[in-house]
Amino acid sequence: MWQAMKGMEVVLLLTVGLLGIAEPAWAGGVDEPAGYRLDEYRAPVPDTLQGATVVTTEEAEALWRGKKAVFFDVMPDTPRPTNLPAGTIWRDKVRKDIPGSIWLANVGYGAISEETANYFRQGHAAAAGTDKSRAILFYCMTNCWM
Repeated sequence: MWQAMKGMEVVLLLTVGLLGIAEPAWAGGVDEPAGYRLDEYRAPVPDTLQGATVVTTEEAEALWRGKKAVFFDVMPDTPRPTNLPAGTIWRDKVRKDIPGSIWLANVGYGAISEETANYFRQGHAAAAGTDKSRAILFYCMTNCWM
């Protein structure tokens, strides 16, 4: 995923406190990963990340209100369970996202298929365009490494 963003300012929001969706929860003392985090996605996150700028809820809201960043929601999709009995009604979970953000489901996993990587690149290009100076902001939820 990061190869698609080379030369671009990356802004990373590690909580979804923006607009009252959740409370921010920085975890002091959590080490930055050496590479992609491949497990334990629901765990405290660091308040810094090399190659990115981690923003507070207030900073993210200012970026959003000023339309100074493209927001990407990388929250995974919740698929219909395969073992539901026939005739069971399945309703997708109601998603709480930041208005105007682009949902690129399942692209936040550390190891993704080439098909998912292409989906990310196409979605990113469609939303962020070719302006490499425009800030982009990825978010998931509190204590989420996506």
